[in-house]
Amino acid sequence: MADERRLKRLEIAILETVAPLVAHGLADPRLQMVTVTRVHLAPDLSVAHVNWSTLGGASAESKAKHALEHARGKIQSAVAKALQT
Repeated sequence: MADERRLKRLEIAILETVAPLVAHGLADPRLQMVTVTRVHLAPDLSVAHVNWSTLGGASAESKAKHALEHARGKIQSAVAKALQT
């Protein structure tokens, strides 16, 4: 299990990798108003939950959710490359 400081550092590193990728690196128009807000990493480092928000109603949220699901592989690859744990 990782200590609390290591978890926080990794959460920040993941946030710093994912946020610019979602904002500028993905060429999907459904992600125009999406902001990555927080990352929560499991104590055993097995799962990272990335929280995000979007402006607009339920329709914009649904579109952004589908776009993020579609880009999941690219996002995971970018995080793995950046962290190299």
